[in-house]
Amino acid sequence: MRKRLVRMIVAVAAVGLAAGCSSGSDSSSGTLDPCRQIGDDAVRAAGFEPSTKLVKDDVPGSPAHECTFTAAATGMLRIDLYTTGNTYDHLLTDAQSRAATNGRTPPELSKINGRDTFTHPEEIIGEDKSIPLGCSTTLRTATGALKFTVLPHAEDLYRTDDACKAVTKAAQALEPTIGTR
Repeated sequence: MRKRLVRMIVAVAAVGLAAGCSSGSDSSSGTLDPCRQIGDDAVRAAGFEPSTKLVKDDVPGSPAHECTFTAAATGMLRIDLYTTGNTYDHLLTDAQSRAATNGRTPPELSKINGRDTFTHPEEIIGEDKSIPLGCSTTLRTATGALKFTVLPHAEDLYRTDDACKAVTKAAQALEPTIGTR
């Protein structure tokens, strides 16, 4: 009886260790949660300060779908995770439609590390004109899309070229943290 109990304990411990080894912060498996999984070094490489991270609606046990980081020179980086209904293709079609409706340049299609992306200036549509609001790069993920937006300081809102360069740099620095997800 005692040997059987010891064997059961060893078996349970082995299963627990194996599960623990496979469920860590491995960037190639598990649920994508960029707000919690992107490391400080990657955030710095993207040009933003990790200590400024703010997570919206931070619910323990569920992926954070929005967070921000800031940088004195650049402004704010916003990361949005889309997993339900808002697929990469849906977001691209919407951005293309808005660009055509507003007479804007269509989103620029590209790849970052082999991953489909599109980049376009963001704007707020007012009654009489569009108000620039930075620039976004959206990446295709296995379960939806990951959108990076650089929102410049208020005095730099009309400098969308700078925001597009900053968001592309950020996406290139942060994409490797996604893994195959």
